[in-house]
Amino acid sequence: FTVNVDGDSFTGSLVGGLGSMETSEGKVDGNTITWKMDMKVPMPMTLECEATVDGDTLTGAVKAGAFGSMPLSGTRV
Repeated sequence: FTVNVDGDSFTGSLVGGLGSMETSEGKVDGNTITWKMDMKVPMPMTLECEATVDGDTLTGAVKAGAFGSMPLSGTRV
């Protein structure tokens, strides 16, 4: 996940095994970030993401429509 911050908003992209996705509506509020991504593969849907940043770690959740919410975590490289 690559992010470019501009004040209280951000843009970025995620590259993984199923391709890449661009972020939209990226917002920064203290140590909480929210954003959306339009997934195309394996089926089209909008992913709604929210995470808390603590130092070099990120934890949160991704809402995937009818599939519910899934955990999200990451570490700055």
